[in-house]
Amino acid sequence: MVRFSQPSKEDPVTKRIAGLLSYYLAPVLGSVGINKAADQAAVNVSLNVWNFLLAAAGALASARFGRRILWLISTGAMIVFLSMSTLAAGLFAERHLSAAGIAVVPLLFLFYGAFDIAYAPLFISYPAEILPFQLRAKGIAVTLSMDAVACFFNQYVNPVAFTAIGWKYYCVFLGCLVVFLGLIYFLFPETRGRSLEEIAMIFDKAEELESDSQKKIKTRWTETKRHI
Repeated sequence: MVRFSQPSKEDPVTKRIAGLLSYYLAPVLGSVGINKAADQAAVNVSLNVWNFLLAAAGALASARFGRRILWLISTGAMIVFLSMSTLAAGLFAERHLSAAGIAVVPLLFLFYGAFDIAYAPLFISYPAEILPFQLRAKGIAVTLSMDAVACFFNQYVNPVAFTAIGWKYYCVFLGCLVVFLGLIYFLFPETRGRSLEEIAMIFDKAEELESDSQKKIKTRWTETKRHI
């Protein structure tokens, strides 16, 4: 049953990582030398359009390629791009390399693209898929509660930490993403193409299902379990 609660705990925390960059985009851009209001506004508008397009693409891809693969690709890519952003921001802050500061902008777009393809479309839908009927409402409530906690961090904790240590604060989130990638690999099942009953069998074991219809599902599950 540990898998039931994991997405509810992970997604808001990962959203907090993205929130650090979105809620404080101006100081983030300012930290790499982009200080003009017009330039910051242009980046902000472009980033919002980019987020919309990638989130829509992720929603379509989840139905075609599956949820688990999107979680893995998204989180792995976020680690890569946030690492590169951290390095570029550090080089600009410590050695004043203008090229490193400029590189942060496309890296932010790539980081958000990685975030959007899984965390935007699957934030609510994936927990709803894997939670059993009797726990679904409570599970979604926990998910939204954790999201509220993440918003609290975005509002009150992130600015203090970012002001205090600057680009080094990204390293905290890099560590979180590495942990999340491991949790996704070991705990997140694939749900594409399965009914809610088949998904329940992943957690509740086929031998507990006794009705005729459930026995038919058990047969189908036996044929497909090697693809989990």
